[in-house]
Amino acid sequence: MSKFKSSYPEHQKYEDAITVHASSALIATGNDAGSVEIPDCTALVVQAYVSPALAVGDTLDLFLQTCLPILGVDVWTDVVAFTQILGNGGIQRWIEKINSNLAQAAYETVAGAALAAGQHRHIFGTKWHCRWVIAGVTPSFLTEVRIYPIK
Repeated sequence: MSKFKSSYPEHQKYEDAITVHASSALIATGNDAGSVEIPDCTALVVQAYVSPALAVGDTLDLFLQTCLPILGVDVWTDVVAFTQILGNGGIQRWIEKINSNLAQAAYETVAGAALAAGQHRHIFGTKWHCRWVIAGVTPSFLTEVRIYPIK
């Protein structure tokens, strides 16, 4: 049975969210140890939920990445860069949509080169995970990221 349901076959939406980063407190720079695979789709709606510990001066830069096999090597590249989240910014929910049918300008995959905050790329690999950069004295950000694939 297909997980896609719609009265309009050309706009079928995936009925279940796929959790890319399970709810956890982020306290240091890092990335997800594992990754998730996303079913064949043409677009993704990405939802990030962040609840900071309310510390002034703490920041979180959160990225969704996809894995691209380039010359036989898996290369993780930023696809979504959420706007920087401040430790005293209160609870935030961010929504991004990327579409595999849209053109993507060329870019160089330099190790450590981050996508600018609030930007996204229309690139779809086979695997997905999150990475984050944290700064501050006592940072703690309760974070969860989900993807809603659209066929």
